[in-house]
Amino acid sequence: MISLDLKRCADNLSVSDSNSDNISSLLNLLNFYSDDLESFIYLIERCPKFVQLLDKIFHDNRMLIINNEFSNVCSNKRIISIINLYCIYNNIYINYNSKYVKNISVLSKAEEELLFIKYNDPKNRSLILNELVAHNIKLVMSIVSEKQFPENIEVDDLIEEGKSGLIIAIEKFDVSKGCRFSTYATWWIRQVVWKYLNEESKLFSVPCQFNSKIVEYDNYVNKFKQFNGRIPTYDEIKRDLGYDNKKIDLIRQTMYDPIYIDSQIDGDNNHFIDSLIVDSSISIEEDYDKKELHKLLYEIILSLKSVSNRDKKIFIKYYGLDGNYGLTSIQLAEVFKCSTQRIQQINSRILKMIQNSSEYTSQLNEYRYSNKKY
Repeated sequence: MISLDLKRCADNLSVSDSNSDNISSLLNLLNFYSDDLESFIYLIERCPKFVQLLDKIFHDNRMLIINNEFSNVCSNKRIISIINLYCIYNNIYINYNSKYVKNISVLSKAEEELLFIKYNDPKNRSLILNELVAHNIKLVMSIVSEKQFPENIEVDDLIEEGKSGLIIAIEKFDVSKGCRFSTYATWWIRQVVWKYLNEESKLFSVPCQFNSKIVEYDNYVNKFKQFNGRIPTYDEIKRDLGYDNKKIDLIRQTMYDPIYIDSQIDGDNNHFIDSLIVDSSISIEEDYDKKELHKLLYEIILSLKSVSNRDKKIFIKYYGLDGNYGLTSIQLAEVFKCSTQRIQQINSRILKMIQNSSEYTSQLNEYRYSNKKY
C-alpha cells in the first residue's frame, strides 16, 4: 500500500535550477518512501512532479550518473538507488568499470526486481545482463576468495569461471519467487568454480559425480579415525557407505596426489625423484663407459690454464663431471650469484676451447676408438 503522506509529499515537490535544492527535495521525500519497487512505480507513473524532479537531476548530473560517479555529488545510498531505478526504467545504461569494483554498489531489492523485469525484454537483454554482472561481481570475488586453489591456477581465470556461473544464474532466476538474487546465484557460482578447480588442479580430470564420492569417503574416514583411532576396514566402509572393494580401491588411488619426477628429495637441491628410477635401457657396461668419459672430461677441464677456477666449477657442476647430478642454469645462477645467460656463455666458451684444441680432441678421439659404443 502507498501511504497518503508519500502521495502528498510527491505532489508538493518543487523543481529548481539549483542541483543541491533538487537533491534536498528528494531527500525530504525519503521520509515517506519505503524503498520498494511498488512505491517507485507508483511515483514514476502517477506523480508528474516526481518525474520532472528526476529528469532535472539526471540532466544536471548526466555524465556523473552514466559514469557511475554520482556518489561524488550525493553520498546518500537511497537517493543513488532511486537514480539507478530511474535509469533502469528509462533504459539508460550506466558504465560500470569492472576495474573499480569497490565503486559499484550492491543492488537494492527494488533495483534487482526492476532489472529482472527489464531483462525479459529482448531489446535490452545484453545491457541489463552487463549491469547485473557488474553489480554482482563482488559476490563472485568473495566466493573465489573462500577457495584454496593450487599455484598453477590464476585468480583471474577463476573469477571468469565464476562469472559464467553468475550468467547461468541470471538466465535461470525467477524474480516472482520473492528471494534475493545473491542467495540463488551463490549456489551456481560455487558449482562452476568447484568444477573448474576439479578439472584444472589435477593432471587427470575426475568426473564431478565421482569427486563427490571422494569427498564423502574422505570425510567418513576422518570422522572414523577421530572416534576410533584407526582407519576403517573394507567391511565397515561397505556397511556405512555402500561401496564395494573395487570402488574403495579406485577412490584411494584417485586421492593420492601425483609425484613429479623432477621433485627434490627431502629438499636436497642435488637429488631428484628421477634418480631413484632405474633406466633399464642403459646396461652396466654403458654406465661404466659413461663414468670413464666423465673422468676424462673432468681431467681436461682441470688442465685448462686460461679458464678461472670459478668457471671450471660451473662447467663441471653443469655436466655433473664430479660424479654428482648435473645442475641446471637456474640452480648454478643462484649458487654463483650471476645470470643464467652468463652460465650458458661460460659453458659454450669452454666447449669451443676443447673443440678447437688438437690436444684435447685427440684424447677424446682416442677414447672413442677404444670404445665403439661412443
